[in-house]
Order: sequence, then C-alpha cells, then structure tokens
Amino acid sequence: MTVYKRNRTLRPSSRKKTSPYKIDTKKVTSEDTLLINIDHEDDLGNVLYQYEIDGSKVASLNSIHFNAISTNNDWEFSWSGAIPKRKK
Repeated sequence: MTVYKRNRTLRPSSRKKTSPYKIDTKKVTSEDTLLINIDHEDDLGNVLYQYEIDGSKVASLNSIHFNAISTNNDWEFSWSGAIPKRKK
C-alpha cells in the first residue's frame, strides 16, 4: 500500500472562479490511499485543508477535480469524479 500525496494551491488572484483544480490519479491502485493537501497562495506550505480517499474509489479514473468557492474567510469544495473525506 502506497500513500500518494497531491498538493494544490488555491490561487484566486490568477485563476478563474469556474476553473477546476485537477488531481491526477493515474498511478493510484485500489490498494493505495490518496492524500490531498490544499494551501493558499498567500500562505504557501501551510496546509489549510486535507482530504483522503481510498484508492479503490479512484483506481479506475485518470483524475478527479474540485472547484473552490470562497465563502467569507473560508472555502467550500465541490468535487467531481470521486468525493474524498475531509481530514483537516
């Protein structure tokens, strides 16, 4: 079992609100785990959100995507392809 980590940075200053963030899942097998860390361009490296998904849910997919919606001082995520579980 391998834990694959994918890091994404929210970049509202340079990204269209309707542009989804892509998470590559090609190498993830059904026995693996995918860990997704999300930070913000104003605070790079500080993981604000962390999601985890069992490899069996993404093994047959090339990627999953999310849209990020800013709400007050927080973010909401709308997932497509598969929905990971929020850990942080």
